[in-house]
Amino acid sequence: MLTKQKQYEPNSEYLFLDQKRKQITILRKKIAKFGIDPNDLGVFTRPEYRLAYNKRHTVISELVNVSQNKIQINEQKKSTSTIIHCPY
Repeated sequence: MLTKQKQYEPNSEYLFLDQKRKQITILRKKIAKFGIDPNDLGVFTRPEYRLAYNKRHTVISELVNVSQNKIQINEQKKSTSTIIHCPY
């Protein structure tokens, strides 16, 4: 402080708005990377973001189900095509 001839040391470092935005985007990328549901954390700032996340999440889960079904069908086709019938 000025009276004690000591430099002021704030409890937390001041962050400018662009720095805060960058930290938020980094946090959101990490949440998405690890597959954490942001609804559990209360991260969303607007209801539109929550709706968009839920919509995207359901579309992704549907795509995964479709791809798993295709894989199972392909495996079944491979297993049936490798069977050799002997006429004797």
